[in-house]
Amino acid sequence: MKKTIYPILFAATLLLAGACSNDDTQGTEQPIPTPYYPLELSTAERQIAQSNNEFAVRLFSEVAKSEQGENLFISPLSASYALAMLTNGANGNTLDELKMALGFADASLEEMNAFYRKLTDYLKNADGQSQFGIANSIWLNKGFEALPAFIATNHDVYSAEVRSLDFSDSDALRTINGWVSDKTYGHIPNLLDKISTDAMTYLINALYFKGVWKDKFEEISSTFTNGDGRQTSVKSLTDTRNFAYTEDDDVQMAAINYGNGSFSLAIILPKENRTPQEVASALTPTKWEEWTSRLNGAELKMEFPTFSMNYGRALIDDLKALGINDAFSPLAADFSKLSNSPIFVGLVQQKSYIEVTKEGTVAAAATVIGGYTTSLPPTTGPINFIVDRPFLFAIKENSTNTILFMGSVVNL
Repeated sequence: MKKTIYPILFAATLLLAGACSNDDTQGTEQPIPTPYYPLELSTAERQIAQSNNEFAVRLFSEVAKSEQGENLFISPLSASYALAMLTNGANGNTLDELKMALGFADASLEEMNAFYRKLTDYLKNADGQSQFGIANSIWLNKGFEALPAFIATNHDVYSAEVRSLDFSDSDALRTINGWVSDKTYGHIPNLLDKISTDAMTYLINALYFKGVWKDKFEEISSTFTNGDGRQTSVKSLTDTRNFAYTEDDDVQMAAINYGNGSFSLAIILPKENRTPQEVASALTPTKWEEWTSRLNGAELKMEFPTFSMNYGRALIDDLKALGINDAFSPLAADFSKLSNSPIFVGLVQQKSYIEVTKEGTVAAAATVIGGYTTSLPPTTGPINFIVDRPFLFAIKENSTNTILFMGSVVNL
């Protein structure tokens, strides 16, 4: 008897919203300053955090390899949350590959879920001068049944809302996109372009962060030399003060804090003989750990441009390069802990947006996963950190170096 093969679609959205957010649901009260405190992790949890952050670096490096002189901007954290939710429905080798890629090869699903729950709770409360929120939802097409244990885990661990919806209804697309737009404060208004007639479910993860620079900058006019040699007049932010800083033969790196210092924008400026793509393509988790562990206070003459960009990318090939293969195969995928219907992942697409201004940072990203079946020498003065040419950047949580976003600016 021929089996009916149903597709299953997943979506994850991530928003980093800065000082210029217009969100009227945030109220008019001023943020309450709170002291910075690091996330306390056991030895095992710290290893998990480090391994999971390796996923972020490896994913960014894979994306950068195919970009030739173009801006790029992705959210590894959004992708990892979506894939973690998906992992709870996987079995067999499909499960093993997902856990390996995400950095949980030596951890149980219970340990993986506990890590995400602890990270989520910390990110929400790390900085009273910033705002961080997470929302998850599971949308089930009328007539499609997900297994109770899968639903229960995502509800209990990820606080996922579960909604039943007739996907053939003309309002279904607007309903789902409306939920995403609401959770991302209008920055991702159309996560889905359409609902496939084969779609049975969507999993959506939304993250929200709102922050301002810990210390103010002066805004000046300056010139940025693009990757193709063209020069562009830009607005830049500047100050001379103490920043976290490191450098090696390839790059200079500085971190600029938001709020109470729980979160920061790390800018990686390649040396004159290197391009962002060369640095990004060769970037490894070990190199990232080396850079971040060597960040120390130094007096810098800081100058970096304000900028904004939109970016979109299909991520299946990048995820395959990280070792996730069975999930994308109609013959090999095993999501028997998600549904009794055989399914495989046929789409992973991310859309993103970022804006860096005098006040702070606004950024958003949305990821759709679709499944179908079948240390420094002493100096006598400030170090010049003048970002007037292509650079890399990451927005991260400081105690664990968890990467929320990562990108490169080649042209302005």
